[in-house]
Amino acid sequence: MTDRAQADERYALLRWFTQVSAVGAGGLCTRCVRTDQFTAASVVEWGSEGWSEVASAGDRLPDDLLAATVSRAVEMGDVTARHHGGVGVAAVPLPGLGRLALVLGTDQPSGFDTAARSFLRELGDAAAAVLSRDGQSPVPSGGPAAGDGAGTGASLPESATQRADTGTDDRHRKLRALQTTAESLLRAQSESEIARVAVETARTVLDCPVTGIWLYDDETDRLEPAAVTDEGRELLGEPVSFERGESLAWKAFESGDIGQYDDVGEVEGAYNPSTPIRSELDVPIGRYGVLTTATTRVAEFTAVDLDLLRILASNTEAVLDRAAREHETERYREMVEAASDPIWAVDTAGTLTEVNQRFVDLSGYRRSELVGADTSLAFSGALAQQIQVRMRTLQDEAADSTTFQESFRIGGGEQREYRVNVSSLYEAEAFAGAVFVAHDVTELRRHEQLLSVFNRVLRHNLRNQLSIVLGNVDDLTEHDDGSVVTAATAASKAARNLLTLSEKTRRFGAVTDPDGVEVTGMDVTAEVRQAVAHAREQFPGATIETSLPEVAWARSHGLLGVAVEELVENAIEHNDRDPEVSVSVGDAPDDGTVELRVADNGPGLPEMERRVIEQGLETPLMHASRLGLWMVRWTASTSGGETAIEENDPRGTVFVLRLPRANPPADE
Repeated sequence: MTDRAQADERYALLRWFTQVSAVGAGGLCTRCVRTDQFTAASVVEWGSEGWSEVASAGDRLPDDLLAATVSRAVEMGDVTARHHGGVGVAAVPLPGLGRLALVLGTDQPSGFDTAARSFLRELGDAAAAVLSRDGQSPVPSGGPAAGDGAGTGASLPESATQRADTGTDDRHRKLRALQTTAESLLRAQSESEIARVAVETARTVLDCPVTGIWLYDDETDRLEPAAVTDEGRELLGEPVSFERGESLAWKAFESGDIGQYDDVGEVEGAYNPSTPIRSELDVPIGRYGVLTTATTRVAEFTAVDLDLLRILASNTEAVLDRAAREHETERYREMVEAASDPIWAVDTAGTLTEVNQRFVDLSGYRRSELVGADTSLAFSGALAQQIQVRMRTLQDEAADSTTFQESFRIGGGEQREYRVNVSSLYEAEAFAGAVFVAHDVTELRRHEQLLSVFNRVLRHNLRNQLSIVLGNVDDLTEHDDGSVVTAATAASKAARNLLTLSEKTRRFGAVTDPDGVEVTGMDVTAEVRQAVAHAREQFPGATIETSLPEVAWARSHGLLGVAVEELVENAIEHNDRDPEVSVSVGDAPDDGTVELRVADNGPGLPEMERRVIEQGLETPLMHASRLGLWMVRWTASTSGGETAIEENDPRGTVFVLRLPRANPPADE
């Protein structure tokens, strides 16, 4: 089960506990095991001779494990959990009901983690409220007797009933009132409204007139006042924000533990040491904030007050959780509706379950006609079939997403080419369908095709025509007229430069082609050795030194060797003195990359060209001779790496290429 689904189910269970009446212990146990949270549930009483079962449902828990867990929980007065032999057991004391406990079982491998125990405390409070309501016994009269098997429920033992009833009339009254006001909390929508209802509940129901709620603001890193009673304002003035660590309220929020103080004036860490407040209770509201109530009298709050405020805080947290989920869902829905791409969701039966406005506009149908219809209404038979195939692939491979590109029309719209991202949908950890987001790439694809044609034609014609030019110009270099030889030599150099540019353009196209050479693990050292060997043959007058490890594996585009050749060639060709080039490879210590450095002793890279390459911008000032450096930058980008340009000491430039580190092949 996903965290989201688990949270939803826990919230639903808590809400059910706050709404039911007169269902008894058996009904509570049965409701618990109907969820995916628990495999077993029991209400038991712990006595001097061990434990006795009041009601149970679901699987039978091992007696020894149950006894040890319940004994510890009753002794500690808090949730206790144990895990043995693949079975997890948790015992939850029921406040105000003597030595009664709710025992729950799970077959989850992790048993009951910290988050689950926090939820169980809330569940115990809610269960105690149900069983104490109106002073009733846990089951309606005439219910089945204990020991009849799963789903049984019996009356509380007489001793427990007496303890629950004696001296708790006020608690019962307040619990019933909390039950009534729970609906007001559930109807509240915003955080401020939820806080206001909770504070008013504390004032009118729990007789806590000086009460406030502070909610955490992650932008300011402070607890900000969300709601304070009028009595609180009259006593303390306008509420203030609490900075990290500067108040008792912050201490409770940060630790997650309730703070109970009989005399605040004697407590270190109070926000205002001269405050008229004496007794104070600070009850955390999970990750949201803290509920604080106070009086001007010493030692005013009882254990009953603490229990009731903890229940109120738990209810408030549950409602804030719901509001946060609804806000997130609404924000997501607004984003989907505003998207310029058509988006739709399909269930496992091939039914459209959601569509956004762009999809509606393209289809020509009304939203009411689309939602609930088969995909064949909006797509051709071939595409509807492809949708089912993609969903089956996601389900069979337990994959989160996949992508495909296809030309199709939505409803009666225009035939367009789309790149479609498909993401899995799950409900209760079971595959439930998929969401499709289609990005229109029609114009992009047309431009790519045109560029590809232009590129092939231009390079083919350029090579052929320049070959003819060079053949004739080279003949002229042997002419008797010196001026003709000079002109022919210049023309020959220009033609050869154009041929070189054509070849670099071909290489550049291979790097930028998304369907070209793939990114894979490569030994950077081997690629550098090969590139340097080629450069030494091409430029015998240059000094090229290397500092290389035996191997250095990184993820890179397949044309890494060509990129290294370009770096070395650039360092030599644009030098204004005898070229000295240093090539080194090593692991960057902090960021998990392999670093290639090519340093020269040239005049340095002009500032304009440096900015063009570093920022990835194309301008008319970009020299064609620097196309090789662009290819290096693109190699880094397509490999998930980066480039940098540094000053060399005492002169020159250092071009740095960083690539993600990779593991060597298994046979290395």
